[in-house]
Amino acid sequence: MKKNLLKQLSLLASVCCMMALLTACNGSHKKSMKGDEEVTVKDFVAFFDPVKLPISFTDTIFKNKLTDSARIEYKVFTQMLGDTILKPLYKKEKPKIYAMGQFKNGDAETYLLLQTKGTKNAVYIVAVDENMVPKASMMLLASKGSTTATDLVTIDKKFTITTVDEYKKSNGELTTFSSVYAYNTAGLFMVIMNDGLKKGEIVEFVNPIDTFPQTQPNTGDYGSNKQNFISIRDGDTPKKFQFFLYMNKSSLCTAELKGEARWVTKDSAVFDSNNDGCKVAFKFSKRNIRIMELEGCGSKRPMECSFNASYNRIQKPVASKKKKK
Repeated sequence: MKKNLLKQLSLLASVCCMMALLTACNGSHKKSMKGDEEVTVKDFVAFFDPVKLPISFTDTIFKNKLTDSARIEYKVFTQMLGDTILKPLYKKEKPKIYAMGQFKNGDAETYLLLQTKGTKNAVYIVAVDENMVPKASMMLLASKGSTTATDLVTIDKKFTITTVDEYKKSNGELTTFSSVYAYNTAGLFMVIMNDGLKKGEIVEFVNPIDTFPQTQPNTGDYGSNKQNFISIRDGDTPKKFQFFLYMNKSSLCTAELKGEARWVTKDSAVFDSNNDGCKVAFKFSKRNIRIMELEGCGSKRPMECSFNASYNRIQKPVASKKKKK
C-alpha cells in the first residue's frame, strides 16, 4: 500500500516538475540577440526582463558586472533601433550593449532600459508604442567626462523621469539642478519642469532703476558682479538719491533693498524706512561705497546675512574719440 502511494506521489511530482519546466521554458524563452537568428522588435522587447517602479540609480551602476546573457550585439541593436541613439556619445565607436529591464504603461507604450560600455559608459531609455514601433529615446546617465551632468536618475510609478545634477558653486556651496521628463502623445521625451540652475549658469537680475537719470554726485553702479551690486540714481531733489541694492551670496543669503536715501553730509547718507524701521547708512568715497545696517532690516533679508558690504565703483567704458580728418 505504502509502495503504491510512494509511486503515485513520485509520478505526480515528476509530472508537476515537467509541467513547471515546460511552463518556464514557454513563458521565458527569449530569442538570441547575438545575431545568429532572425529577430523582430517584439522579440527584442521580450528580451528585456520586467522591472518594478519606482527605480533609481547613480553612476555607481557602471561598477556592476554585466553578464553575457543580457548582451545585445551591436548589429542587432542597430537593426532594431538604428545607430542615431548612440552616435552623440560614441561617434564611430561600437560599444557593448546590455539589456537592463523593461516596464509598461498598461496597454500603451513599453519602456526599455539599456546600458552601454565603451570608452564611456551610459544608460538609455527607449519608448516603444503599443504596435511595437520604437518612438523615442533618451540618454539618462553617462560616466564622468561625458556631456551629461546627471548624478542621479529616478523613474516613478507615473513614468516621470527625474535627473539630478549635484555640484559645488564657486563659493563652495553644494547645490543641485534637476529636470523632470515625461513621454508625451507626440512620441517624445519632453521636459515638464526644471528646478535650480545648471552648473555655470547665472541668471542676471533685472535692475529696476537701471535707466533712471544719474547726474547727481556719486550716482552710478557699484559692485563686484551682477549678483552683488548697488545702483545709485538721481533723487526727486538734490538732497536725496534713489538706490537699488541686490545681493546673492548663496541660497541662504539672497535679498534686495530699494528706496530713497537722504544726504546727511556731502559724502554720507541715510535710508530710513518708516514702514518697518529698517535703517541703513551709506558712506561714499571717490571709488567706493560702504553700506552699514543701523537697525531693523531683519524682515528684508535672511537671518544668515546682512546688507553690510563695501563695493567699488564700476567705471563706465570711455567712448573712443574719432580722429578728425
